[in-house]
Amino acid sequence: MGGPGIIEGQAVNEVNNFLPCKFVVDGVTYPSAENFFQCAKCVTKEDFQTVLKSGPGVSSWNAGNNVQLREDWEEVKVQKMYEGNKAKFEQNPHLRERLLATRGPVQFFQSSRFWCKWNGIIIELLREELRESDQRDESRIQELKKLIENAASD
Repeated sequence: MGGPGIIEGQAVNEVNNFLPCKFVVDGVTYPSAENFFQCAKCVTKEDFQTVLKSGPGVSSWNAGNNVQLREDWEEVKVQKMYEGNKAKFEQNPHLRERLLATRGPVQFFQSSRFWCKWNGIIIELLREELRESDQRDESRIQELKKLIENAASD
C-alpha cells in the first residue's frame, strides 16, 4: 500500500507511490508511480488498459492485483518501481525539488516489509541520481544500484 515516506523525521508525501501526478513513459500517460507499476505487471492489452484507467491510488493497486502476471515479474518488479518513480520525479519538477531538499534515510511504514525496504532504497537512489553532478555521492549511487540489480534474489 502507499503512504508518505519519513525523511528527517517528517512525513514526505511527494515520495508516496499513490500520489496523483502525471508522467509519460513510451507515449503512455500514467496518473501515478503505483499505476505505472501495476500496469507493468500486465500480460494482456485488456488488463493494461483496465489498470491504466483505474486511477492513481488504491484503485490501481486493486486493479493490478487482478491481472495475469508476466512470467518474469518477481525478477523485474523492483526495477519497474524504480522506473516509474524515476519518470515521476524527472517529469514533475515540484516533486523533484521537494525530494532534493531532503537528506538522510528514507523510511516507509505503510506497506509490506518487502516494499517498505525497497521503496526506501529506490527513493534514496533517485535522490542521489537527480542531484547536480557536483553534489552526488557516486559511491552511494553504485551501492544502491547494486542492491536493486540483485533485488530478484531478495
